[in-house]
Amino acid sequence: MGTKYATKQLEKEIIGLSKTKSEYEIAKIYNRTQSGVNLILKRNGILKLKKSRLNMSHLALNIEYFKEINSNDKAYWLGFICADGNVSNNKISLISKDLEVIEGFKEAIGSEHTISKRMNFDKRTNKIYTGYSIQIGNELFAANLINLGVASNKTDVLEFPKINEKYYSYFIAGLFDGDGSVSFTNRNKLRISLISTKEMLDFICKLVSMKGINELSKNKVSKNKLNVWKMHLYKDANKFLEFIYGDEKFKYYLKRKYYKWKQI
Repeated sequence: MGTKYATKQLEKEIIGLSKTKSEYEIAKIYNRTQSGVNLILKRNGILKLKKSRLNMSHLALNIEYFKEINSNDKAYWLGFICADGNVSNNKISLISKDLEVIEGFKEAIGSEHTISKRMNFDKRTNKIYTGYSIQIGNELFAANLINLGVASNKTDVLEFPKINEKYYSYFIAGLFDGDGSVSFTNRNKLRISLISTKEMLDFICKLVSMKGINELSKNKVSKNKLNVWKMHLYKDANKFLEFIYGDEKFKYYLKRKYYKWKQI
């Protein structure tokens, strides 16, 4: 099987797939052994940079998912990663209190990676909660996110990404589902807040003000610590949620926040 003759066309196809798939995945596609695929790649000089290979894992993954933000779900998950994700040493980690978030992300990127469960301490609330996480170790997958501005020191440098305007609301929805909150004042008035960098919030303020959400133009962004800032909305809170949650067919909105708004 693995050593059976490979035509020039087959070798060309295998070499092309090696940029985005593991030897294990390629072997399954062509009904060959992994060692046979390895031999073809070695013969063509592909495995000389084995240590920096793009996909050494046998787990399925759409490696080029974030190569281009050209869909609503990609914009949403980019926003969520900007809020609750981390990039370090070619690894992407996403953490959430909500299992549905990690399962949704795993589904979107076509991943077979394991979801981990652990207890975490939230400094903001001073409480311990059950958290879920997924970690993707892939050089190209990480590089695409870094190119979009998700750096390991994103707290210091995170800015609004350069994506098509039609995806703005989905990106902000992801950011809000990760680092935003929906609550009520003592007078039972709707209140929302969002935490991010000043650069990110300043851009969002300018954007939504053009959509008739003028409350943010009145100095509603305040500093928490270092470059972590928070924006608040009261009077225009509902308008803001209408803007980010306006697609009733979109399936990845965080349900506990989305339905709280819908009930209002």
